[in-house]
Amino acid sequence: MALLPIVFHWIAIGACVAKRMSSVRVIFFYVCSLIECCIAVIITLLVLEPFGSLSLRSCPVSQLSDWYTLLHNPSINYQYTLHCAQEAVYPLYSAVCIYYAIALLVMIIVRPIIAKIIALVARGVHRFRRKPSANGKQPRDESTD
Repeated sequence: MALLPIVFHWIAIGACVAKRMSSVRVIFFYVCSLIECCIAVIITLLVLEPFGSLSLRSCPVSQLSDWYTLLHNPSINYQYTLHCAQEAVYPLYSAVCIYYAIALLVMIIVRPIIAKIIALVARGVHRFRRKPSANGKQPRDESTD
């Protein structure tokens, strides 16, 4: 589930950006999306308990019913049915949803900045290239004469 955003990012980059830009810039976008997803993973781990640590604390899982409490209503001492629909194996469900939200926010914040930097660098490189003269020949460099 954590690899899903990076796969979607790379498919979108390959479909949309790869046809319009040079391969160096496309590779830069691929690396940027990988870094965005890594940042989202780290932030997700930091906001879950224990707060500020890169580790997770969760309830042990031993049966399939531990994951799906909505479909399994336990009977306490076979007298009372406990109707529960909460997350029994917290934060294993919540972590994925939080990761998706943070990955979206990081992409919305970081991707335009990176795209602007790439555009400025590309424009700066093209600005300093020599332009051919009217007859199609490169102008001579007078500083070497």
